[in-house]
Amino acid sequence: MKRSYLLIVVLFFFIHFSFAQLKDTLPYNRRDELLYRGKRYAVHNNYLLLGAGYNFSTLHQDPPLQTNYGLQFIFHIRRQHFHGGFLVSGKSFTWSRHIAFFGGYGYRKEDIDYNFGIFAGACYNLGIIPPQFTPTDTLPPILYERWGGYLSVHYIKKIFFDVGLGGEVFINVDPKHFMAGVKAVLFFSGAYRGKENRVNRYVKYRFKG
Repeated sequence: MKRSYLLIVVLFFFIHFSFAQLKDTLPYNRRDELLYRGKRYAVHNNYLLLGAGYNFSTLHQDPPLQTNYGLQFIFHIRRQHFHGGFLVSGKSFTWSRHIAFFGGYGYRKEDIDYNFGIFAGACYNLGIIPPQFTPTDTLPPILYERWGGYLSVHYIKKIFFDVGLGGEVFINVDPKHFMAGVKAVLFFSGAYRGKENRVNRYVKYRFKG
């Protein structure tokens, strides 16, 4: 039942965002640029998110709020957007108990002063449940490896066109585990192409700074 529910959720996001991005009928040119504050930036670009925060986990509840940090890379193939990365969670930033490697498909919206993205896909979870001590017995640590699903939503307020700061909400689930959390994230884009030239052959949009 849990696996069927997870598959339905992932398929819903995949189909929904596929149709949403196919609505854009403008011709695609990977060299398209925009001009902003005397600098040229790629319209179709990739970016990196680095972040850290806190999360709740049904497997790890000592303490109730676990710390987390991770990296996420968002890239495009023509107009379609994908992501991949990892998340590390644990009792503290130096005491990890859970690692998730994830990848998937999603929707991205970028403007001059913000960047928004929502992505869903599969993840591979690795972790350890620490030993459990009782008055009469000691339960050994349990190692686990499971496939699951991963959903993330982020919003970035830009400081510069290609650098920003924002927040991310994520959910990591598998048949025996549920995790949800938040992160503060740094945004670094590979959009920069150089300063404005006398002739800007590929500039399609111009914005005043």
